[in-house]
Amino acid sequence: MGGPFFSTMPFPALGLHSVSHVRYTPHKGWIDEVPPVDGHELLRAAPPASKALHMINDAAR
Repeated sequence: MGGPFFSTMPFPALGLHSVSHVRYTPHKGWIDEVPPVDGHELLRAAPPASKALHMINDAAR
């Protein structure tokens, strides 16, 4: 699925919410290989920039 779809999830204990967006939440992608790709290592090697502002702006529309 792709496109302008988002969701929110409450964190009642902290009085907060999380926001997730189909277009902006995934930070990396890969095709399985032999030996397998370690997704955690990919993210540690190049931490992703936050897309929070993009998600909030799209949800505001």
